[in-house]
Amino acid sequence: FEDMAAAGWLQQNIYNDGRVTYREKYDDSIKIPFRDPSDKNKIAFWRTRNLSSRSNLPKYLSWPKDRSLSEAEPLFEELYNGWNLDTVKGKRIVITEGEFKCAIAEIATGIFHLGVPGITQFSKSMLQNIINAHPSDVIVLFDRDPIGKGLVRLDEVTDSQRASYLIAKQIEAAGIPVKVTYLPDVYKGAKVGIDDLLLSHGTAPYLKALD
Repeated sequence: FEDMAAAGWLQQNIYNDGRVTYREKYDDSIKIPFRDPSDKNKIAFWRTRNLSSRSNLPKYLSWPKDRSLSEAEPLFEELYNGWNLDTVKGKRIVITEGEFKCAIAEIATGIFHLGVPGITQFSKSMLQNIINAHPSDVIVLFDRDPIGKGLVRLDEVTDSQRASYLIAKQIEAAGIPVKVTYLPDVYKGAKVGIDDLLLSHGTAPYLKALD
């Protein structure tokens, strides 16, 4: 509770008789821990996924657990599940977007997944961490954008497609076998996310996309 209060999740109340109680400060949100690669029992920093459309807060908030919510200094994002990269030597890595898609896909398939904070947020340090892990190969798989997103572009390439190929090119240049794949069009032209696909259609269509 003390750590949660220090991170800004909980409001601490201290009474005259010495009692200490806590209440949730932001109840309409999900708290996501990022573990420290050097000590997986420790939390390096947290991300909050804000669920309220009425709030003035951005969709995601990030800060170390010892930093308050009012801290203005931005925190650089890293790979979700990156603290387990020491376990993937000689194995396949699937890169996707966000914590939820990463977690659900790994739980459902048993295949190691990494989550980038956003499709345009892939840094040199992230690339170096993947290189250092010595995977057998990498698959880049982002959301399937709605059909309209491609039709409004002269080249008909959507944001997710463009971002996935830009990341794949960096990995390819580092000498690691890499492929880009797409989710099946199960919603007749509407957006398809990994989590949506797995929860509605099971693992079969997702594993086929990876193959």
